[in-house]
Amino acid sequence: MIIFGTGLMAIAPIFLFTTRSWHWVVPGIILNAVTSLYMPSFNALIAESLPKERRGTAFSAYRMMTSIPGIFMPVVSGYYLEVMGVAKGVRIGLMMFSGAALIATVVRAIFLKETFDPQARKAVVSKEKSGSDGLMATLKRQHKTIYAMLGVAIISRFAMNMTWSFLSYYAVDVVNLTTTQYGMLQSVATLISTPLFLVSGMIADRFGRMPCILLARGLGPFDSLSLLLFKDFNQLLAAYSVIGVAGGLGGGRIRGEDIWEAQLGKP
Repeated sequence: MIIFGTGLMAIAPIFLFTTRSWHWVVPGIILNAVTSLYMPSFNALIAESLPKERRGTAFSAYRMMTSIPGIFMPVVSGYYLEVMGVAKGVRIGLMMFSGAALIATVVRAIFLKETFDPQARKAVVSKEKSGSDGLMATLKRQHKTIYAMLGVAIISRFAMNMTWSFLSYYAVDVVNLTTTQYGMLQSVATLISTPLFLVSGMIADRFGRMPCILLARGLGPFDSLSLLLFKDFNQLLAAYSVIGVAGGLGGGRIRGEDIWEAQLGKP
């Protein structure tokens, strides 16, 4: 599933690259959405590969390493979009992304090791068939924390999907930032949050995951409202610095607290 989903990530940008009307954008968007099917397997693989006694710190170290490119690339991409123009810059970016996804597919196919236990799965399936452990029965036995997280996640996804994809347009067209300036804001937030991942991991291991989740969720609106409240670039720079601190302690920008939420369901 992981290799299949990663392979689709290499194909989806090709639709967007070749499109000349919005009709052909739709297949690319749908295909890109389908690639998310591999994420549960990917997260499970990571969680099962980490030491249970130091899972928070290990998860944070992983997140820190994978976030390092995010320090540089937003400002770099913002600059080349400003120099080349949005149309040409995005088309080049799509092909670079497709090439990177292709390399990732090959690397994962070669190096990933399966953590799935067929025998354990057979036992679960056998129990489900007996009727004693069906889907609804499993859901009913979950702790109320799971239902709370599910409800918050659904609500927040509705809110984010309404606005998040259009923040870049708002920043450039309404706030009058250049693409380089907007990219620099993203880079500053990531620069600050990346080393703080380890701190959040140690907090999670010592005091639990709830403080990290509450911090990230509580400051979530500030991430989006910063562009509405501040118009000056220096003010936005300070605001995104605060966002970086909150995101780092919360598990990865404002939306990255999912790594702590995922751990609440772990033994």
